[in-house]
Amino acid sequence: MLVQRSIGRLPAALLICCLALAAFVPAASATVTAAPEPVFTKTAGNNHFYFSVEKPTYYTEYRACIVTTQVVPGGEQVLEGAFGGPGVSGSLCTANLPAGTKAFNEVVYSEGWIPPDGNTYRVCLAAYHNTGGVIWQTEPQAGGQYVLCPTSTIDRSKPSIGVHLAADAARVNTLSVPVRIDYQDAISPPWQGPNGTASNWVCAATYPTQCSPNEVSSVCSVPTVPNDMGHYPANLTNTFSCTLNVPGEGRYTVCAISADSAVPDSPTIAWNGTANSTTANLSAPACDDVTVDTTGPAVTVTADAASVTTGQLVKFGASATDPAGTSGNYDWDFGDNTGHGSGAAPTHTYTQAGTFTARATTADGVGNSGSAAVTITVSAPGSGSSGGSGGGTKGEGGTKGSGGSPLPGTGAGTWTPPGSPALDSGQVTAGGAASAVAPLSPGAISQAGGGGTRSATLGKLKITAPKSFRAGQSPLKLNVTFGRPGSLKLTLLKGSARISRGTLVATKPGTAGLALKVPKALRPGAYKLAATFQPRGEKALTKSLPLTVIRASARPATASSSTSVPLGPVTPPATD
Repeated sequence: MLVQRSIGRLPAALLICCLALAAFVPAASATVTAAPEPVFTKTAGNNHFYFSVEKPTYYTEYRACIVTTQVVPGGEQVLEGAFGGPGVSGSLCTANLPAGTKAFNEVVYSEGWIPPDGNTYRVCLAAYHNTGGVIWQTEPQAGGQYVLCPTSTIDRSKPSIGVHLAADAARVNTLSVPVRIDYQDAISPPWQGPNGTASNWVCAATYPTQCSPNEVSSVCSVPTVPNDMGHYPANLTNTFSCTLNVPGEGRYTVCAISADSAVPDSPTIAWNGTANSTTANLSAPACDDVTVDTTGPAVTVTADAASVTTGQLVKFGASATDPAGTSGNYDWDFGDNTGHGSGAAPTHTYTQAGTFTARATTADGVGNSGSAAVTITVSAPGSGSSGGSGGGTKGEGGTKGSGGSPLPGTGAGTWTPPGSPALDSGQVTAGGAASAVAPLSPGAISQAGGGGTRSATLGKLKITAPKSFRAGQSPLKLNVTFGRPGSLKLTLLKGSARISRGTLVATKPGTAGLALKVPKALRPGAYKLAATFQPRGEKALTKSLPLTVIRASARPATASSSTSVPLGPVTPPATD
């Protein structure tokens, strides 16, 4: 806000005398006004101050006097002129003014002088009249002021800012990313906008693009320290907080520019408060980036035996991988309503017969959770089961592929695709919850839910999967045709929750079947198969296929043949 302050610097005796004489002169009708002056002035030359004096007709001798001062620690220093009016040594006063209004355009000190950056100046004007040749005296103006002294601080320096996403974390697990903008200036606070806001230009883009901020963001311009002159100079350092909302996982960049409070000085026109922040001193752009990661780690679990008897000790194992790193901590639910276990290699004894699902849960470096499970069949001793069978088992997310063994599934449901040879065990391997099988006929794939098949292509790769899948069945079978060598990562998702994940790697072009192990207790509803194909030596391609899980006794629902596409670029934050 603009301020006007008076300087009562007349000698005490002189002031008393002036007040005494005021009783013998006509009522004051002289008017002295000062144009508003910017609190901080951005000027390449000298600064201008504007005044006007209206002289009443009944004064014969009437003059205006100027005093220029610089604010210094503990007070102010007079640069030119002198307080006290005409007749005082050093005074800069006009000759007797004619009746009417006189305009003054005054500069700091002298026209050719360039005021140094950071200095604060006051130019004071007072009107004096002389009655009967006794003494020069002033008249009070509005508010009892005898002298009007507009003040301004010279500021040509740019502010500096920093942009910090999620407190400078490299990764976050939220689609709402905290943004902090730090402001610092040696002379002036942030731009004084409406309702206490500043003026920060903010933009966002997908990495590695560094966007150009060209629009003010009102939500990113609310300062932590109230942005008004009552807090100056405390708010020469300030911060602004807002949120960047992104559509999905990925790496994002945010850039910003900030304006200070200095506005240009006009050499001919008095400042009228209409300047905007584009004319202030603007900071250089500052940027920061962060990776949004909402996917949990890939977890693998094992058990040293899949079928045991009651009282037999089962040794479990767990491991996890994730680009953000993993916590190394595992929570185990053994599925039999007993206490949870912990660690990467716990043991457990089942005391009752039945089929149990043991699940290990862990987190990645940014807090996303992931889990995998293994099924254990427990029989009573002497029941004729094969309890204690050796060799162990891999759980969901951990079943290995065929390696060098012949591909299974050579019965009536297998298929030799036309134009694409069937891959053998030396040409395709599987990992995670996937197993490689012989190519399946379209009818065999459709029988999973009785609802037909759908296909999707990712460059030189084609996936044929069922439209629907009956709960309680496992595994989920589909065909994969590789037009060129590469790897396929397939994930079954319910919303954003990962149900099962497996990989299939082909060293030659051809077709193979893929059997993805899924929990038998899948809930009916809408799922999707997210597929990522990485051709050898090329960029990865991603697509997803919808899948409807139905009850075992339900008829399959008709599903759309459309497929989803990867998310587009980030939408910048709301701006005004």
